[in-house]
Amino acid sequence: KKLITCARDLIDERGIQNVTIRSIADRAEMNSATMYNYFQDLDELITYACISYFQEYCERLYTEYRFLSENEPEEVYLMTWDLFCQYAFRHPDEMYQLFFGKYSGELGNVIHKYYQWFPEETAELSQNLKEMLADADMFERNIHVLRPILPEGTSEKDLETMNELTVAYLQMLLRELAEDQSGKYTPEMQQKRMMQACVFLLDSVTGNK
Repeated sequence: KKLITCARDLIDERGIQNVTIRSIADRAEMNSATMYNYFQDLDELITYACISYFQEYCERLYTEYRFLSENEPEEVYLMTWDLFCQYAFRHPDEMYQLFFGKYSGELGNVIHKYYQWFPEETAELSQNLKEMLADADMFERNIHVLRPILPEGTSEKDLETMNELTVAYLQMLLRELAEDQSGKYTPEMQQKRMMQACVFLLDSVTGNK
């Protein structure tokens, strides 16, 4: 727990790219080799340290959920993506680490273990919010809001293709922002581009374009 907490503090202070095993160990007042008793490598430790960013988004999504559920599927699709983008592009490195990093394929297990170590963080959360936190697969999360907007008879293959294209575009936008050293991209710009893509997809499948 101490290693994860120190890693999160250093990410907030220095940025994810400037956090090292040595800096975490020094902050935790431990030997660097101690980390390998608990984590496979720095990437895994950093992934755990980024969970709290995802929790912040889920908490906001949960507060909006009852309002979202009252809207038409098309509005739910756009509002869900808009809310996610607000958080994702403010923390591009951390969100990229979670959803597209080395351990993204194991994110469900990472989240489960994280809350075993930090049970106090879920003590006051509702069951629905806990389920949102556990549902960490980006492809599955998008499928939930994408499927209801598609015309009847849309094949699973077409659904999967649209889903993969949407998630791949998000990955590209996050990477552009995370790697940007010149100020070419901003969170607002990337959010606008992602939402334009979502609207384009929505208009294409509903025949409004």
